Amino acid sequence: MDDIYKDLQKHTDSVLGGIEPSFKLLYEDVTLDNIIFTGYDLNGAEFYDVIFNDCDFTDVYLSLAGLDGSEFNNCIFKNNTFRKGKCEYTTFKSTNIENIDSFRTEYCYSAFYDTKISNSEIFRGYFDESVFSNVVFENIKFIECTFLECKFDNVKFINCGFDDFEFDGSENLDQVVFENITVINMNKDYKKKDSYRKLD
Repeated sequence: MDDIYKDLQKHTDSVLGGIEPSFKLLYEDVTLDNIIFTGYDLNGAEFYDVIFNDCDFTDVYLSLAGLDGSEFNNCIFKNNTFRKGKCEYTTFKSTNIENIDSFRTEYCYSAFYDTKISNSEIFRGYFDESVFSNVVFENIKFIECTFLECKFDNVKFINCGFDDFEFDGSENLDQVVFENITVINMNKDYKKKDSYRKLD
């Protein structure tokens, strides 16, 4: 993977209208170790079924990026814009996600293990049929988000706001900890079920 930084620079130049206007960044079925993506623009880049180990995505623009089927192990996401992206069947393990601006990005059929997501806004984020184990959501604003038929194990939502959301069909929702939560426009069908832990 010695050429990864060359490819990242070409893609960034292409996105910003530089010397490689026709370059398209596409990686599939490879493993990337200890790559620092900071300083590069991943707008529209595609990484399918890629394993990322100990990679740093701090300050990287990710809108329209495709990450389907990829796995992130001990990675860092911080100060990212991830709008209209593709992130289905994706796995996050021991990964920190902080200050992400996520809009209309789908995370369905994904898995989150030993991960913390904090200080972010997720608008129209769809997490349906995903698995969450040892996960903390803290200081997150969820707007029009769905967690349909998810599986929860040791999950906490702390200082989060929910505006128009659904948790229908999710497992172990009664064991999820909701602490200092603000709720606006709860999905009325779900509200009738009253199957979640009391929001303090």
